[in-house]
Amino acid sequence: MVFCTILDRSLVYFVQFHSARTAFFHSSRTALPCISRCFVTAMSSEPPPPRSSNPPRRAAASAREHIRRNPRRHAHRGRQLFHADDALFVADPEALTRKRTGIVYDEVFLQHQCEWFPQHDECPERLSKIIERCEELDLLSSCTRVPVRPATMEELEAVHPRSGYLDLLEKCRGMRDLEQLEDFCRYFDCLYLHPRSVDVAENAVGGTVDLVSRIAKGELQNGFSLVRPPGHHAGLVPNGYCVFNNLAVAAQAALNKGESRRLLIIDWDVHHGQGTQHIFAGDDRVLLVGIHRFENGAFWPCLAEGSMLSDVELPPTNVDSHLARTAKNILNLPLTKTELGDADYLALWFHVVLPAAFKFNPDLVLVSASAVNHMRLSPALFPHLVRPLMSLAEGKVALVL
Repeated sequence: MVFCTILDRSLVYFVQFHSARTAFFHSSRTALPCISRCFVTAMSSEPPPPRSSNPPRRAAASAREHIRRNPRRHAHRGRQLFHADDALFVADPEALTRKRTGIVYDEVFLQHQCEWFPQHDECPERLSKIIERCEELDLLSSCTRVPVRPATMEELEAVHPRSGYLDLLEKCRGMRDLEQLEDFCRYFDCLYLHPRSVDVAENAVGGTVDLVSRIAKGELQNGFSLVRPPGHHAGLVPNGYCVFNNLAVAAQAALNKGESRRLLIIDWDVHHGQGTQHIFAGDDRVLLVGIHRFENGAFWPCLAEGSMLSDVELPPTNVDSHLARTAKNILNLPLTKTELGDADYLALWFHVVLPAAFKFNPDLVLVSASAVNHMRLSPALFPHLVRPLMSLAEGKVALVL
């Protein structure tokens, strides 16, 4: 419940603040998101306690009793979770104990900013407003804070090439000449760097890796990595405001260490996460599901591989010719319209995303939970997207901003 509450209340400010910056407010540095009265009421009220007369809860209790009396008959189910209304129950009674929610956040992430264009969308307020709201609602006290640390070169090299990527970024670490730094960034698509950006990005990766590892090992039930700069566009090169792919590095580390063998990644950012797709395309241990604005390739990043893929050939790109390989583990849901609402996303979620996720049967779920602007989505939608995911992988779910 804490996990879904944090998701609901933090993404309220993230989505509305991001939308306000790009659509409604001209003074983006000082503008606060407008929250309607119904959203404030919904955020401030706790769900009513379950009633004993609730039929689904009676069914859940009956099923648990049946499993207890017939352990051998249900032994093959192991620790698989079942869902009945708002009650989660499992064949293994020990799994009924919900562990704490982990949270990754540090003031260091506010140091990453664009010195030559302070009005940039990817600004420190994008994160600070979320934390302020969570602190105002006293949500963080219910979570276990996971400290950040710099990612190791071994962790980064498992995902990003050293030559032409990691070595190149190392050269601009601590670069104080802003004009020289701006010229360096022009070689990349939609990227800015601060003298401290590489250090900040390494801490974002390290904190996310540790959060995912603790969830995968069962030390935490689930978690939210509130970090920046973002990461899902970074793959073969840094781009799209992304320095390192925080989620992908954490996912690869979990796979390499044997903490996960079947990993589900869901990316609901409005932009196609081509970096994550480039990294995991063809890896049958991973299922990647992406919902993004595509418009027949006219919307950034304007790549053909953002189209719907299922057992099709990825075309070669100007950055990497080896991507022409079969991608059976990629499920993209490219959207050709804007202004889609809650009902549209719920239809995609329950008719496409969840059936594919349950068929894949992951042991760990990661969500790239960044902006969904250009759509008409209410903050109340997001808990309805995340809650069903908690029926997968024994509830081991991590969201990465």
